Amino acid sequence: MAVLANKQWTGELIQMKLYIDVNTVYTTDSLGVYDDNGTLTSLIESVSFSKSDGNTNVNPLGVASSDSIGLKAYDINDALSPANLNGPYAGKLTNGLKVEINKSSDGGQTWNPYGVYYTNNFSGSYSDGYHDLVSISASDRLNILGNTPVPELPVYANVTIKELIVALFTALGYTEDEYYIDPKLNFNILWGVLPGTKVRDFFNSVCQRTFARVTVNSTGVVRFIPALQLATEYNTLTVGPTDIGTLKNNNSNNINYSKVNVKYDVYGTTADATVLSRDGVSLALGHNEISDIQFSNTVVCIKNVYIRYKSELSLAKIENVEYQAYQRAMVLSLDVLNANVFEVSIRVDAVVLTTIEKTASVSLDTGIRSGLTEYTLDTNNQMTDEEAQQLCNDIVDYIKTLENTIEISGTILTPDLSIGDEITIENTGTMYDGVYKVTKLQVEFGQSYSLGATLLRVESSDNDGDSSDNEEDSTEDGTVE
Repeated sequence: MAVLANKQWTGELIQMKLYIDVNTVYTTDSLGVYDDNGTLTSLIESVSFSKSDGNTNVNPLGVASSDSIGLKAYDINDALSPANLNGPYAGKLTNGLKVEINKSSDGGQTWNPYGVYYTNNFSGSYSDGYHDLVSISASDRLNILGNTPVPELPVYANVTIKELIVALFTALGYTEDEYYIDPKLNFNILWGVLPGTKVRDFFNSVCQRTFARVTVNSTGVVRFIPALQLATEYNTLTVGPTDIGTLKNNNSNNINYSKVNVKYDVYGTTADATVLSRDGVSLALGHNEISDIQFSNTVVCIKNVYIRYKSELSLAKIENVEYQAYQRAMVLSLDVLNANVFEVSIRVDAVVLTTIEKTASVSLDTGIRSGLTEYTLDTNNQMTDEEAQQLCNDIVDYIKTLENTIEISGTILTPDLSIGDEITIENTGTMYDGVYKVTKLQVEFGQSYSLGATLLRVESSDNDGDSSDNEEDSTEDGTVE
């Protein structure tokens, strides 16, 4: 216990519930857990949180990224050390265990949710005659969800993004209260093809197309919220000169483009086609299911299913023909009555998507700058030439808005803030006065307490003007290739 000497906790109290198996939940907190003799048995020594609405360094339109925590804990029996083969949890401290984090502002009388995470590392050590603190790192469910393969979904004609998201979560076994789509988002855009092989790919494509972000809140709900606007529901905080430690602005080095391109598929490019023609199939008496049907085309909808067959003495009948079709596959089921059938021929006609890819472009006024690159968004989306050109212009405006970020640290900001919340800075008499949206948070509890945030300006504190009034027109010309 030497490592715990003279260390004081600052900040709100934190509690951890680690779900080790269906019958075991390990609970400790920053107050410490004591046995009947008053001996300290476990304690959270420190915890840090890293939260953001996405990674804009990789892609300015955002790439989905998980929030994470790093926690250090003491256990009198070193029960949380994965190398403790004689401990009560030997062999059970693996990746993917659920961790509930709660926070208390009243000395531990009540605990409120502050995040749901899943472990990705345990580490412990031994030194100076003592076992040291165990370090636990974990990420929210977006990490696990993002690595999940996109399930086969029923084919759709003219499906919207919202309908695709609902179908995806339903196929993954999520209930309606486990995900949330902000009403401000334009998710009624028609989508032709489900993009990506992993859920993360799908989320990135959807959010980049609609200027959205996907995050997970403190209760584990997956949220789709606007990237540049305040969400429909958010917390607010107002700070002044006496509350602020440091304010900093810096140029985003990833926003350095001479041209914006949008790749898209020509809207409405579909054709009738025979997607399956199979002969010589034998079917047994009773219920049959054919699940090895794969399409070489992307199917929008099934038009007809034809089945021809022969049977002994013409006694057989085929009834209850049903199918479940997907964009790349199909499962066909049917019942054979009276006798076996042979020399069965199956043909499936469908409407398929024929891809004709085009590119819309907008050139930016680069002045005398050098070393610039082009930004290209591959939408995997059907749209008209006019829609693609408008999307190019919207991306240019988005990139300009994304540059309006500042960093704030060393303040009395409350950890009740979440990604997407509003902070108003006032009465500093500087360029920083204004209304901002929280896009990143770094919170640390323990012997020292700190909170830093990255903020995106969403509204000027000066209602008489617009921060873009003096900006030059960023576009020179737009083209469709």
